[in-house]
Amino acid sequence: MHFICAFHLVHFILLYPQASAAPWYGGQVHEPNVLRSGKWAVSTALYPDVAYPPYAKGGGYVLSSVAVAAIGKEIRSGRSPLLRNVEDAMIGIAAARLSVRPTRIAGFRELPPDHEQLGATAIARACCSPDTLLYHKPLQMSSCDACTLGIGVHSSTRPARSLEHKNRIYILTTGTFW
Repeated sequence: MHFICAFHLVHFILLYPQASAAPWYGGQVHEPNVLRSGKWAVSTALYPDVAYPPYAKGGGYVLSSVAVAAIGKEIRSGRSPLLRNVEDAMIGIAAARLSVRPTRIAGFRELPPDHEQLGATAIARACCSPDTLLYHKPLQMSSCDACTLGIGVHSSTRPARSLEHKNRIYILTTGTFW
């Protein structure tokens, strides 16, 4: 489940010229070891390295149309492995082969692993922060909906009229788009 403040995300992209001028992508940058067992396991036959190159985590990430074309071509060519269960890492591997490093986008957030130790107000402040562009795994979508309607913790997250941009920007998320 995801909360995406589309107005803020489009505004960020419009103010970030690298997002459309060249192969570019960004999100929450991650550099984990390759797991060999469990839901996110990848066999050594598919990917023998111990760790992945830096990549934007699968909760959501943004790619320029130039990056989508180049990364898609790289994966279709077979030079980068097809990793169906870890598509975010697969995108990162292909991007790394093309010398495209992911950009950390501060407004991309997710529910912290220690969320049970945090109070509801602290979690709501992180999710409803005025600079939140995407929030992965909110505890309750009703909290995020309250933020966008201007009745949440920060009323400045209220959406405004939409903006148009001449270049296509792709927003990839796993799960439901809100």
